[in-house]
Amino acid sequence: MTSAAKQKRLLALPVQAGDVVIVWATQEAKSTQSKDWWMGEVLRVEDLSMDGDPSPLLQVADVDTGMVCLVECAQVQRVRIPIHAPITTS
Repeated sequence: MTSAAKQKRLLALPVQAGDVVIVWATQEAKSTQSKDWWMGEVLRVEDLSMDGDPSPLLQVADVDTGMVCLVECAQVQRVRIPIHAPITTS
């Protein structure tokens, strides 16, 4: 894959570095009522595709523990926070 093709592929991903995401234990868990997930921040997109066109890997930091993991892009769902969301204080 050429450098331009890799860049185009990375730009087409639904997430990028800095995004807050939900990381599901499996792809199937995304479509069910599974509670097997954690929240993280995308640190980096790893373009490690070898055979065919597998889901790129994301380097994600768990927001609760700080642990950094590599997860498949297909296992994450971007958290969308409206820009005009009210700020609440406790």
